Amino acid sequence: YEGFSNEVLWPVFHYLVTYAHYEQSYWDCYKLVNDKFAKSAMKVLNRRDKIWIQDYQLLLLPGILREKLPNSTIGFFQHIPFPSYEIFRLIPWREELLNGLIGADLIGFHTYDDVRHFISTATRLLPINSSSNVLNSNERQIVIEAFPMGIDFEKFSSLTTTEAVKQEIRDFRNGKDDMKIILSIDRLDYSKGILERLKALELLLLVHPEYIGKIELFMIVVPSRDTVPQYHELREQIDQFVGNLNARYRSMDWIPVNYFYRSFPIEVLSALYASADICLVTPMRDGMNLVSKEYVASRNEEDGVLILSEMAGASKELTDALVVNPNNLGDIMEAIVTALKMPQEEQQTRMK
Repeated sequence: YEGFSNEVLWPVFHYLVTYAHYEQSYWDCYKLVNDKFAKSAMKVLNRRDKIWIQDYQLLLLPGILREKLPNSTIGFFQHIPFPSYEIFRLIPWREELLNGLIGADLIGFHTYDDVRHFISTATRLLPINSSSNVLNSNERQIVIEAFPMGIDFEKFSSLTTTEAVKQEIRDFRNGKDDMKIILSIDRLDYSKGILERLKALELLLLVHPEYIGKIELFMIVVPSRDTVPQYHELREQIDQFVGNLNARYRSMDWIPVNYFYRSFPIEVLSALYASADICLVTPMRDGMNLVSKEYVASRNEEDGVLILSEMAGASKELTDALVVNPNNLGDIMEAIVTALKMPQEEQQTRMK
């Protein structure tokens, strides 16, 4: 089940098809687990209940429950991207997945691009038709809509005013008054563009040596899926790259990359958001990305610069960020330089 979710659906839905492994045993387990979810749900469901199913691990569940409760109201929301038809059709069990999904009455995604891709894929692979954002199947109508996920703005905005976070900010900035801080926070994943981000920083220090000793990247990587070989390999690559970069450029009182492979409590994250001059969010592909929104919400002085991948769903909303192509290292490097030179007035205009 984890194999199908993590080694088929995740890479394909993020357009990273070279990471996919189409194993029959993965598919068999995925079906079995979705059936088990359905059996457990049926023990507590009745016809009047509204059923809300979350994310790609349960793509078959809407269809299974539809067969058991034909008149029920079922909603499904996918938190990761939905790929284009040409990508999705690589999956050997593509029709089965789609038939499972259209068991829902309402299917939600983060962006209209995802909506468009899903409708195009469904109408090409299944004997159904569409009208605007509605699919018609067996006298049923399935609404496909975009619901961009937000954050608790007040929570992040108010956290920076608490004494605990204020102390964290003072501790963090101690001795760094003249240092420009770049912040990067991600779960360990090849879709997050962590290595590309590090390569862009390396390029910056090579092309603009005047920034050596004047900028620091604080990079937090939250452990994830350590049992998946690709993730273990990615962590080793990150460890090696950071070690080599720091060894090449560090001095007795400065290090270019402060790397933490761990999670932090929200008070520490809030202090980092409030203290960082630049937040670097450059995933190769992301359904939404809430780190970018949390950074903006934490900037009570309305300064700081967000550098955001055009491949993140959040880029459709946070249009005043410096939007970059995550595959273009030069583009990321130039965005960092632009952010470092950006006047306070422009920072505040963009952050508002």
